[in-house]
Amino acid sequence: MLAGLANGTVAPPPAAHTLRLPPATSWLPGLISCETEFDESLTLTPGVVFGGWIANLTDHFAGLVMLSAIPDGTGFLTAGLSVQYHAPLLPGPVFIETELISCSTRIAVAEVRFVQDGTRTCTGTVEQIIHRGGGGDA
Repeated sequence: MLAGLANGTVAPPPAAHTLRLPPATSWLPGLISCETEFDESLTLTPGVVFGGWIANLTDHFAGLVMLSAIPDGTGFLTAGLSVQYHAPLLPGPVFIETELISCSTRIAVAEVRFVQDGTRTCTGTVEQIIHRGGGGDA
């Protein structure tokens, strides 16, 4: 499914367009990365990217890393999400790396790292509940 999203043969969920969710730029099973750029429209405090946007992307990239690692037809839903803000994330280039830290038949945990100019600005952790029969979010 992840390959289909990347090459355009699978339509992204409706929220992907509405929320302007950036796609993964590379992936391996259990590891997703994205090189993107945030603009001023994503700030609330002048010059600093809105923390809610970062939390949104944390959930998004945790979903993408799940798609890279679980079988098609397996669903998942976010059970918990936390973000630690280490330094202000500024408009400009950002590298986002997401790693599947653990994955059992029922629970998975992903870590999402935001890096800007060589500094980790934020770290998100997402716990996903896994179930059979689709219904996953990305």
